[in-house]
Amino acid sequence: MKASRQHKHMPDQYRSIQLFTDLSALTLQKRWKYKDVTDALQAQNMPYIWGHPVRLLIHKNGTLTTVTSPDEGRKLLKRWGRLQQRGDKQASPPRLQPEWRKART
Repeated sequence: MKASRQHKHMPDQYRSIQLFTDLSALTLQKRWKYKDVTDALQAQNMPYIWGHPVRLLIHKNGTLTTVTSPDEGRKLLKRWGRLQQRGDKQASPPRLQPEWRKART
């Protein structure tokens, strides 16, 4: 990914190619646990990005804050006065499909 961003001179036929990271099912499930935090950030128009492996990097007033767990994110938003309380219960994350399947012999 890094090399693709640094390579500026590409033939015309390859300029429209886009590369995306492939996230594992486990990573997606872990990110799902941050849903209430990311929803609150989006509602407040606060920019954030995903770090590796599962970290949330939040930009606020020119400062970058790293959040390593959903609970830490909720506490941070509460401290900033940005957490919205919801009475409804959050939906459960989608079921994971196994990444590896047993081969039939």
